[in-house]
Amino acid sequence: MKKLLFLLPILLLLAACHQVETLAPETYTCQALGTDLSDQHPEAGAYEALINGGDAQGLVGGAIFIQDENGYWQGAWGKANIEADISMETCHRFLIASISKVFTATVIHAMVDDGYWKLDDPISRYLHPDTVARIAHADQATLGHLLSHTSGIPDHYTATFELDRINQIDNEWRHEDFLSYAFGRPATFELGTSYGYSNTNYVLLGILAERVSGESLASLYKNYIFQPLGLESAYFDGYSAPIPTGTAQGYGQLYEEGLIASTPLYQDELKTGDGGIAIHAADLGRFYQGLANGQLLSTESYAAMTNWFELPEDWVEDVIYQNKNGYGLEYFDYPNGYAWGHTGSVDGFLSIAMYFPETQRTAIFLTNEASGRNNRLNVWNEVLDILFE
Repeated sequence: MKKLLFLLPILLLLAACHQVETLAPETYTCQALGTDLSDQHPEAGAYEALINGGDAQGLVGGAIFIQDENGYWQGAWGKANIEADISMETCHRFLIASISKVFTATVIHAMVDDGYWKLDDPISRYLHPDTVARIAHADQATLGHLLSHTSGIPDHYTATFELDRINQIDNEWRHEDFLSYAFGRPATFELGTSYGYSNTNYVLLGILAERVSGESLASLYKNYIFQPLGLESAYFDGYSAPIPTGTAQGYGQLYEEGLIASTPLYQDELKTGDGGIAIHAADLGRFYQGLANGQLLSTESYAAMTNWFELPEDWVEDVIYQNKNGYGLEYFDYPNGYAWGHTGSVDGFLSIAMYFPETQRTAIFLTNEASGRNNRLNVWNEVLDILFE
């Protein structure tokens, strides 16, 4: 998800009123990833120096995964849980928030390959009529409009939604309940005429995939992505257990009082297609490589997913160079060459995941601290400096 960041101090203050359950240390147990050959990478020393000092040490914890022509390198630092004194390991899962949208988009395109639908199909063909009537542009928007954020459908992430979701630990919302925060609101622009990032687009895509396939979104992720690529750490089960064992605790800053565990803020919103996957850094990298290498989609669907279009002139360029969008992927024009991928933020977690097609390199950076934005970007830029030395 991408959030209303101006609300974060309020949310963290309210979160402090919630009692965070003290979990046993075994809650953070994760399975080692087999033989780790990271020390054989020629830049291992540089990456180790990066995570052992400077800006990386200014974060609670994190993990990095790199794949290039020399093989791979992975590393972790800091704490998976401060209170229990659990050190971060490369096998720890992180909540990747909006990077989950790439998984959802992959499912949608894979269902095109399997003949379920076409990208220019109107979503009204598959949605309940009551839902169509209550969401702006739902009567005309296509799957392609949702994938590319060109639908003009308003984002359900409003101030009201943010406050409602933290009034209790679990609202027991179903997918459709999230949509109610978009009901009756005007479209943000005329259909197909501009770009506007809206989490509602991907909540709808998750609902559509379930209705048309007859399977749960968890099952679709598993069958189309997790199992074919052998992503053993990848996890999504929004209704029964959204936060699996082996997931790092997320943290946020509460003014002068320091860091607080942010579980009461994020555990109620991991149920939809816009951002609920937990995974470790290496498996996230393998997903990107599998997508790029044709292991998940047909050539035609991958081409459709990477059918880039320019963002509007009034788009405020992101600090990590996003200037185009596709149909499930974002395009970033780095000094080292262009990349496709996504970023993610949910209370307590920040993440960046990029694939550089020209050099076939992958870079994953995950951290369990939401308040360390500057540190995060500094670390990310240092990662790229080493990767493209």
